[in-house]
Amino acid sequence: MRTHGNAGYLTFFRNYASSQWTPTNDGQNQSTIVWDLPVVPQSGNVTALDLPAPDTKMTIIGNVLGSTTDPSLGLPADLKTTGTGGASSVTTQSFFSHDGSPSITDIDQSSITWTTLWMTGNFDTTKKSVQWNASPRTASLPESTRSLPASLYYAAMPAWWPTGQAWPWVGPDLTPMVGVLPAKSKSSSFNYGTSSDPQCTLDSANQCCYAMPATGCSPLNN
Repeated sequence: MRTHGNAGYLTFFRNYASSQWTPTNDGQNQSTIVWDLPVVPQSGNVTALDLPAPDTKMTIIGNVLGSTTDPSLGLPADLKTTGTGGASSVTTQSFFSHDGSPSITDIDQSSITWTTLWMTGNFDTTKKSVQWNASPRTASLPESTRSLPASLYYAAMPAWWPTGQAWPWVGPDLTPMVGVLPAKSKSSSFNYGTSSDPQCTLDSANQCCYAMPATGCSPLNN
């Protein structure tokens, strides 16, 4: 999760942030419409959670942050593992927190971002445990609050949710912790070269949509 500018009052609930990225064949960040390319080794730091000042009153609860080869997370093998800095054999390197300890979060603890942050109940693959009461605003919450609802919107699994797929799809209270996201499943099985809207086919190499049967990118469809 990465925010830009003076964001505030946002909730990040029951999501998975791998702390990794997938490059395209031109070396740039992969378009979010294509999910199925493998990750590659890199030496740069990629955080699962990056909240720069002056983000205010953010809420980060019930997420799985980072990558690990532990099968209990249910992650694909090509994600490898989140490192703790220095090694080049892992896919990513974790950031180090402001006190020098390994972390997959990057938050300035002298800022209003940290002092107004609600963060609890997230599985941290660097610390290898669920981190409760992890920020000043949640430090004094009693253990009775350590129960995560399936959704902040639905009282029960929605009718459109695919049969046989776990709901909710991710969370530190689930086994495995990371399941199948229906949108990702649909995207991964979709052939953008032949099966898309006949008026708009994704040009993966150029990360744009072009009007059939032309090649390249139409100015109207970029």
